[in-house]
Amino acid sequence: MVHACRKHTISSRDSKRKTIEIIDREIDAIDTTLRDISALIHSLRLEACCRRNTLLTVNNLPTEVLCHIFLAIGSSVRDKVSVSQTCSRWREVALKYPFMWTSLNLDEIAQQNLVPSIMKRSGGFPLQVKCTNWNYLRHTLCALELYRVQDLDITVDNYGSQLYQDWLHVRHAPVLSHLRIECKNEVTIPPLFAGKHPSLRELHLLNCRMPFARGNFRGLKILSIESIDLPDSKHGIDVDIIHVFRDCPELEEVVLEGCSCLDEDPHAEALGVVKLPLLRSMQLGLEARCIRRILSFISTPPSAVLKLHFYTDFKEPGDRSPFTSPNNPMATLFDNFRSFVVHGPRLEVFGFSDREFRFPTFEASFDIDDYARISRIITPIAKFFPMTNLQRLQVHKVPDEDVITLLKSAPTITRLDIRCEEEHQQLEDLTRGMHPTGIVQRLVHEVVRGSKPLCSRLRTLSLDSVFLGYGNNPLLWASSLNRANVSGISRCTGATRTWGSMKLFTCFNKITKQWSGLTPGMP
Repeated sequence: MVHACRKHTISSRDSKRKTIEIIDREIDAIDTTLRDISALIHSLRLEACCRRNTLLTVNNLPTEVLCHIFLAIGSSVRDKVSVSQTCSRWREVALKYPFMWTSLNLDEIAQQNLVPSIMKRSGGFPLQVKCTNWNYLRHTLCALELYRVQDLDITVDNYGSQLYQDWLHVRHAPVLSHLRIECKNEVTIPPLFAGKHPSLRELHLLNCRMPFARGNFRGLKILSIESIDLPDSKHGIDVDIIHVFRDCPELEEVVLEGCSCLDEDPHAEALGVVKLPLLRSMQLGLEARCIRRILSFISTPPSAVLKLHFYTDFKEPGDRSPFTSPNNPMATLFDNFRSFVVHGPRLEVFGFSDREFRFPTFEASFDIDDYARISRIITPIAKFFPMTNLQRLQVHKVPDEDVITLLKSAPTITRLDIRCEEEHQQLEDLTRGMHPTGIVQRLVHEVVRGSKPLCSRLRTLSLDSVFLGYGNNPLLWASSLNRANVSGISRCTGATRTWGSMKLFTCFNKITKQWSGLTPGMP
């Protein structure tokens, strides 16, 4: 009897639990239906309002619609004032809508006495201010309103610089997140806002410098410093640039042009490598030694893009190659390259994370007056940064020995593109004894005959506007390479002599069905 009662109790509990689950599902279904009905009603109401508004004149549109329209004006104060003077209703809406006046270009205000009243229309909300025609009135007003300026873009001349020195140094900017300062001439500015800028994340300095001292740069995500002067070791303010990176570990974008870092700081040596895990791009246009020093002290993610321009002629004593720094983040970049481009005449090198030159991750150019010195660039690259995953190499008018150096350092290459000048330029090179046949002859000799293959995995050889000299048949060479399991296409130029004059001829040859011509947009 007791056993039967217990069984009935358990059965009753299971039945209640199942009933509750069914009711819960019904409640969820009702809630879903109500949300769908509410969304449908809102959509129908919005559609009806839109039909109604299309029948109204612009002057009679609802206030919220006019506010959305006014927001599209942008930062043009002239347009804002014109809108507010169109009619009495528009003026009433414009003057009572503070967000319309939070983005202001003060240069468009002709009457200076209107500046205070226009800025007050923002109602105390954060401001975005641009000011080029700097004068005492606007300077004073901006200083008073600085506590709520969120985005500030200013350009000053020598006269204005005398006024903004104290203003930048003593004022506080609690909500400022973006600051751009451009000077007409190179000047030195004091530390910003006495260090009271906790929200500053983006800083652009053009033609002006600020000492690289601890605390001057803090918490930035984007830093850009550009100078009209070439790097000069006599500037005594650029000494602790490594501390800038240490104070800004969340940097995402960096642009440094013309900022030298001077003598090595022993304290920076003791700090070790600075990690920048969020860095997306870094653009450096500095002396070779400065770039070498910066890259020696930072660690970047493999996805970061480096764009480097080296100011050097490799003539100064002890001026080593910029690619020989320890702890260099370029080592990881080079190891991830799938394609690599060397442009001899322009002294440029490019690295890509794919075979088709679509995703650039590295770019370097050099301020050298003689492109024959490119071997000073290629040799250390091949020595210190072996590209173990490289699949494609493109060279544009690069000396044969440098091409061979790159091929030896990257045995995984499956495709080699050799590009030269057009026929008229090659004719001029030929008269000076310059014709790039050596590398092709060596490839044919080593690949076809199997004597110490230069690149054993080579499967495609592309010759674009390559002059093969006298007595060399492109068709014969292509056929020989094809027998060695190397496909390719050649757009080669040869030469013959006719009645004492030289005549160029062009030969096109295609030995693979997959070939579709040179990739558009190829460097």
